[in-house]
Amino acid sequence: MPLNIICAYRPNHCTYKDFLPAVQSVIRDSDSHPTVLMGDFNEDLLLETKSPLFTMMRANNFQQHVTKARTDQQSLLDHIYTNLPTNLVASDVADCYYSDHDLILLTVEHS
Repeated sequence: MPLNIICAYRPNHCTYKDFLPAVQSVIRDSDSHPTVLMGDFNEDLLLETKSPLFTMMRANNFQQHVTKARTDQQSLLDHIYTNLPTNLVASDVADCYYSDHDLILLTVEHS
């Protein structure tokens, strides 16, 4: 079965009114396949636990896997959402000297 991997960036000037319908459309089109949505969403989940993106993804049965601050400013702007069983997914980070964000990594078990 294919695995859909979607990388996205939401700039600060992009409103949720514009961004969320686009994300909803992409994940709806891939709802019959395992899907990963990851990227810099400029939404700090350490401050916004009821964020619009997080809430929408949970409503669509996606889990967010990054749980610790991943920027030099100690914010959690980079997210990894999947609709995969949690026992098949592991996330990690790697230091990135040329950016104020760490690299986010995802490992998916498959057979």
